[in-house]
Amino acid sequence: MNLIARTSRATKGAVAAALIALSWASVAKAVPFESALPDDCIVYANVPSVSKLKGSFTQTNVWKLWNDPAMARFKAAITAEVGKIFAKVEEQVGVDVPEVLALPSGQMAFALRLDPTDPQKPPFVYFLADVAGNETKVEGLVGRLKTALEGQGLTKQEMGDITIFSKGAPKEREQLCMALRGSVLAFANDPAALKETLQALSEGMRGSLADNARFRQFRSRSGGIGDVEVFVDLAKIISFALQSGGPQAQVISGMLGLNAFQAAGVSGKIAYDDYEFTSQLMVLVQGQSLLLDLFRMPAKPLKPEPWVPASIVTYTSLNWDVDGFYNTLTQLVNGFQPGAMAQVDRALSQLDPQNPISLKNDIIGPLGNRITAISDLTERDNLPVQRFLIAWQLDDAGRFKAFFDRIMGQLGVVAGFQKKTVKGYDVYTFPLGDVLAAQMPPDQAPPVGMLGLTVTKTHFMVATFVEVLDMVLNFDGEAGLAETPGYQRVASKFPAETSIITYSQTEVQQRAVWQMLKSGKFAQVLTQAAQADDDVNEYVGGLIQALNGSNLPEFDAVKKYLSSPTGSYGIMDDKGIYFMQFQLR
Repeated sequence: MNLIARTSRATKGAVAAALIALSWASVAKAVPFESALPDDCIVYANVPSVSKLKGSFTQTNVWKLWNDPAMARFKAAITAEVGKIFAKVEEQVGVDVPEVLALPSGQMAFALRLDPTDPQKPPFVYFLADVAGNETKVEGLVGRLKTALEGQGLTKQEMGDITIFSKGAPKEREQLCMALRGSVLAFANDPAALKETLQALSEGMRGSLADNARFRQFRSRSGGIGDVEVFVDLAKIISFALQSGGPQAQVISGMLGLNAFQAAGVSGKIAYDDYEFTSQLMVLVQGQSLLLDLFRMPAKPLKPEPWVPASIVTYTSLNWDVDGFYNTLTQLVNGFQPGAMAQVDRALSQLDPQNPISLKNDIIGPLGNRITAISDLTERDNLPVQRFLIAWQLDDAGRFKAFFDRIMGQLGVVAGFQKKTVKGYDVYTFPLGDVLAAQMPPDQAPPVGMLGLTVTKTHFMVATFVEVLDMVLNFDGEAGLAETPGYQRVASKFPAETSIITYSQTEVQQRAVWQMLKSGKFAQVLTQAAQADDDVNEYVGGLIQALNGSNLPEFDAVKKYLSSPTGSYGIMDDKGIYFMQFQLR
């Protein structure tokens, strides 16, 4: 009976211990990691759910392209070479890379925080990953890692379930600390900080990052939690920098208004609603900043101008308060050196004393607030070359043309400009591409041709290839970019008023990239770069050769995956700068 009783008690004890263990494992990750990290983290990179991210990625065109039967030969070649790289890594460090990559299943995050007492000291570093379902594999991996570190002669200590490695005598935040608490695999460089975060995983931490007002504002402006997000606390970074910079830094910061910058962040989502992906970039501000006033871009209705042809590949247009820029610049420059802007005007006046030039009246004054850049694609030496044109809208085209003609009359002939007439407009050309090619190695010369400049009734235009300028000037304005289905579909995602918009005909760009891959030119360039370093070439040389394009199908066989248009828009307001980039499905 006593034996039976003892056995029964032992069984109950084991069951109780198991229940306690299961209970601890279940509460070890009861809160998001941001609720278990201090609120003074200056950088926080977060994937809320690795399994969800992987699932979303399988819905993208990139995944579908990779698994299309037409890509089978290329996929097999790339997979084989990547496998060889992983095998080399495992041979050298004993880590099975695919196994490690497959371990995180839930949230995964990286955080960085400065020492609140002395930002000059090494920062706190955290890495946390929820490996629910893979705990046994992680235990084995951690065991192998510990053995390897001990084999490297590192000193090992234990603090509960936290293992601490250091090289020689422990130094502040120069240790490797690791623990598997429930389903959370955690690394840090400070044992006390890691212990505090592990204890907070069940119920959260008072004064956590999740309570940080700037972090909450970042989440609010991005519309919630993204599939991937990065948060940077600019206010903390600037504060620490100013503490180190001394009184002079404080003065400069006060003049520029750096204290207005609060936070920056990126939030991305994959395969949802009508989007292939979205990426939101933002800078959050509070208060006035002369630095921001230099580039103030009020939101207004924006759409492609009538002179923009439908054939262009990329389109960008923004609204910039040029007068505000000049006034703010004058305030800043004169603040650092009183009367400096007047000296600039005096210097300009010396160019033509009989008819002096005024920076404000002759250059800045005639400029409007709208700036547009377009590009198309051509080929040179079987490589794609992008040709750009920038057009600056003019409020006073007559006055600006008078200034422009004076400059070209005085400097144009000396500099080697030639003049021709297109549709009644004087177009000045300069062989910039030939000049650069003569002075630089052929493989380093930028893709520039015959430069073209002109002033129309509404714009000042500059093109890296005069052919693009000729195309715009000869365009009759019918069936332009604004009327194309691709642009209209992208524009349907724009707010009514924006500071900047962009549009890209993805298929045209992807076709050019595909042809470069298929021709082997891309692999040739990478091979030359890799051969400069024997260690790099040993690892990736085979992979580069697999990119030679011989196993790629023709573009038309897979273009359905690469044809979705992309666009973006930005809004600048009293809250800061918000920029949204997206590709449609």
